[in-house]
Amino acid sequence: TPLQSLTVANDESMTEMTRALAHALLAEAAASESTAERLTRLFRRCLVRPPSANEVELLTKFLAEQRDHFAAHPAAARDVALTEMPNDVEPAERAAWVATARVLLNLDEFITRE
Repeated sequence: TPLQSLTVANDESMTEMTRALAHALLAEAAASESTAERLTRLFRRCLVRPPSANEVELLTKFLAEQRDHFAAHPAAARDVALTEMPNDVEPAERAAWVATARVLLNLDEFITRE
């Protein structure tokens, strides 16, 4: 329901989960791993299935938009990313991955598990 979506999207525990998920994803990332490979790993971790090519394309576009947004708004990036991450990942990059993880955790497919 719309009320459920708003409650989940604005819940502090959901924010903490997305930060932890992004942190783990970036901590495990190999230097040679592509964005598509990383997105596929994130998708599989959240939804326990491989993403379609269209889903990877949409997530890649969203991630790029988030990178641009947070690069232009460093204070917002620090607020979203909050914690330091391994490998000296910049706040804008961390925040973009947090935002992307949040998209996946707010999907009906993640929340309802039918």
